[in-house]
Amino acid sequence: MFKQEFNEIEVIFKKYNNEVMLDEVKKVFRSISTILDNRLNKIKPSVSIIVPVYNVEEYLDDCLISLMSQTYENIQIFCIDDCSEDSSLEILEYYQKLDNRIKIIKNRINSGLSVSRNKGINVATGKYLMFVDSDDWLDKQSIEKLVYCAEKMKLKF
Repeated sequence: MFKQEFNEIEVIFKKYNNEVMLDEVKKVFRSISTILDNRLNKIKPSVSIIVPVYNVEEYLDDCLISLMSQTYENIQIFCIDDCSEDSSLEILEYYQKLDNRIKIIKNRINSGLSVSRNKGINVATGKYLMFVDSDDWLDKQSIEKLVYCAEKMKLKF
């Protein structure tokens, strides 16, 4: 935040060879940036991500790591295990221990994709809802960009 503005001020101070004043300006910019970042983090809308899971042990690590690595951090990750017969549930449990944003919901019987997604919708509390298939992964800035666009366009849901 303020990178361009700071660079312009830095050029001016260097032109007049005033390093002491430049250091003071740097401190002020850092303080302002920290305060604004903290305030923005408090008002960022949450995103509920629903991930249906069924026998995807081969892909699940990549999917979960991509979600955990998002630059936009105000997310909830609801993983609905649809009675996987491979190690998918164990993988989910492992990542849940690493990141408290991951919540696991277990279907009692294999119910399919639609039922699993609906279970996720029922527990989601975010302003925005997102579906990610468990054999997919997202770019690190995907959610940040989507929220930015949705907020900028004042989308109503």
